[in-house]
Amino acid sequence: MKNFKLILMVILCITWISSQAQTWSITHNVAAGEKIAANVLLGEEISLINEQKHLVDELRVVEQDYDSRRKLNSNFKSLPMMIATIGAIEFSEKQINEIEEKIKDLKGKRLYTKLRLKEHEVNLTDEKRYLQEIKSEYTFLLTAISLSGGPGYNYSAFLKVLIRTLKIRRNILLIEYKVNNLITQSNNIKR
Repeated sequence: MKNFKLILMVILCITWISSQAQTWSITHNVAAGEKIAANVLLGEEISLINEQKHLVDELRVVEQDYDSRRKLNSNFKSLPMMIATIGAIEFSEKQINEIEEKIKDLKGKRLYTKLRLKEHEVNLTDEKRYLQEIKSEYTFLLTAISLSGGPGYNYSAFLKVLIRTLKIRRNILLIEYKVNNLITQSNNIKR
């Protein structure tokens, strides 16, 4: 750093001395003005380089601070999001099992009910497959937590899984609503 400042000072001194020597020998005022403008611009360039160096030093300090916070125990600050995610997955699986039982009970009923149940059964199978994919992604996130980028990364990753789980759960609730309506219709037709 000291060498850089020393070289910079020598260049500035040589430039100033040469501009002074040339200005004394030049009688043309426009040329002298252009040389002065060039020297001013050179000074601005040097100040910009110093400012960039200062900003790079600040960035290095911020990166060191961030790296010092990346610890295994800091990953567990995302624990509430992890618990909410696994709770939503398990509750959705339980709900799917209950709906499958209702569909099995309804299959012995009337033909009209069987035809309408087939669509709900296919949709429920799709949602079950999606939920299994999310569950495997969740277990992968749990195993990779020690290697991850920190608490903010884990929170975001588990939040994304939770949002996807809630979308699937919304579809499961819609299927359950439609199956319950078929049960009610079937019971009303019996009467």
